[in-house]
Order: sequence, then C-alpha cells, then structure tokens
Amino acid sequence: MTPEALAIQFEHAGDLPAPVRAAIAEMEKAIARQDWTLFSTKKLEILKVFLRVAAAQGYAAVTMRGLGAELNLKAPSIYSHFPGGKEEIIAHSLRWQGALFGHAMLEATKDAQDVRGFLDALVRGHCGMNLQNRENNLWDMIVAADRVGRFLPEELRSEMTDWLRICTRLYSSAGEALGVAEAGLKARQMMVMIDGVHSWADWDGSDAQRAAILDQAAAFCRTMMIP
Repeated sequence: MTPEALAIQFEHAGDLPAPVRAAIAEMEKAIARQDWTLFSTKKLEILKVFLRVAAAQGYAAVTMRGLGAELNLKAPSIYSHFPGGKEEIIAHSLRWQGALFGHAMLEATKDAQDVRGFLDALVRGHCGMNLQNRENNLWDMIVAADRVGRFLPEELRSEMTDWLRICTRLYSSAGEALGVAEAGLKARQMMVMIDGVHSWADWDGSDAQRAAILDQAAAFCRTMMIP
C-alpha cells in the first residue's frame, strides 16, 4: 500500500448506528495522525525490515549495524533517514503497521448495510489480513513482548495501548449497537481469537481453505456478539 492510499477516507454505505460511526471516525482520525506521504520508499523499507527483525530476534538484539546488514546499508545511512535511531524507527514501524491495519478494516467494512453486516465484514477483513499479512502478527508479537519486557518508551507504550483501544472499539461498538452485555470484553476475546488464527487454522494457501477459515471465524464471532 502506498502512503497516499492511507489518506483515503471511506464513506460507509449503510445506515450504521451512531456508536459504530463514531468508532469509524476515531479510526480515521488515528490513521491521519501521521502524514505518511513524507516518508520515502527507503524510509518505509527500513520500517518494515526493522519490524520483521525485531520480532524474529527480539527488540534488544537489533542493532543499527545489524539492521544495516539486512538492508544492505551502512548505519550512517539509516541515521540519515532516522536521526533518532532505533527508538524512532520502532515508533514509526509500529505506527505504520497500525495504520495499514486500520485502513484495511475500514476498507473491508465500507459496503456494510447494517451493523450485523459491519461486524461480519470486520471479522473477515481482520482474519484475512492476519492470514496473509505476517507483519500484522509481528506488531502483535512486539506489543505483547513489551508487556513483559517493558522495553518500549513509555510514551510509545501509551500510544500503542490507545491504538489497541481504537481497534477494539470497532468491535465493541457493534456489540453495543446490538444490545450485547459486556461488549468490550467480548470484543477483546474475539480479537485474541482472530489474532491467533495461525494457531488454530492450518491454511494451505488456497482460496477455498481461506474462505472456510473466514467462515469459521465469522460464525464463532456471531455466537459471541449477536443475540
């Protein structure tokens, strides 16, 4: 996805309840916090590679020299893009992947005609992205590891916590509109199930099995969130 594409805002077609529309607006606002058109192709490549290496080796193990080897760049070249070094790179890499995820969820739900359709499209979009986009799993791994290791700067940790709240709000707003008790708790439970799709679904790469996995995820979430 190009940085320009992230600036596109979707007009959701259906008559969605006010809580859902508010959650959508909050996600759009969160995506727009960073102007990604200011990032060159090389800067975005550095972010993607850093996220991959940090998830594979651990945040503490990643050095600017090691990152440069992965990118075939010398460390000073990386600093020319990110003067703040490692902390600046991890902050932007998490923000970039979060923005990609948020945009994908808005795109997945844009044609939903009602709240049930919105929830179904949200689950399918989220599950499909996690199946095919490993970077999304890397984001989850780094944020989860920080809960134990506490290696992220406090300000960034707070920002990522708020980002998770905004993502969860897409689900819980649908539950609230449907009159579901403990919609926030159920939303978090659903997200854990979807984020862990690779632990319960052995996808062989085929479109047919992908569709079956999305059907399973959607059916499970309906039992939790639709009265």
